[in-house]
Amino acid sequence: MSEQADKPRRAPKGRPPERWVLTFACPIDPDEYRASAARLRAYVGEIADRLARGEPLDPEQHRSAIKVLRGFAASPIQGLKRPALRPPKFDPTMVALEIAMAVASGVVNKTGAIAAAANRYGVSERRIAAAIGKVYAIARALVEASSTHDEVVKPR
Repeated sequence: MSEQADKPRRAPKGRPPERWVLTFACPIDPDEYRASAARLRAYVGEIADRLARGEPLDPEQHRSAIKVLRGFAASPIQGLKRPALRPPKFDPTMVALEIAMAVASGVVNKTGAIAAAANRYGVSERRIAAAIGKVYAIARALVEASSTHDEVVKPR
């Protein structure tokens, strides 16, 4: 066996450690796998045919039928599985407000503010621009309204 085949694989992500299963990787020839699967289907099909005809089963077939039925009984899923979603890297509304405030301050233009936000959050400028596309106009109006409000009503 190769050194790589001797190493145990880790459990898939999302599985708690107490349910990890230690498995060893060993290469299987795809043709051999298909042949083995075909033999298993034929064997289980033969058991099903004998049960359907009412014929008695061999002790080995009887044990196999019990295992197959118990495995089938344990197989229904408890609910629909949701895909493992990554948490978002940024909130588009907050980024739109940051960019609108930077543009309103006159320090940078919109493209420069988007580039700075992309650098800060570790994503592409295109992704930032696409994410804030729907909310940037609202954020800009909000920033402009708050700046005119500050000029009219002075804080005490």
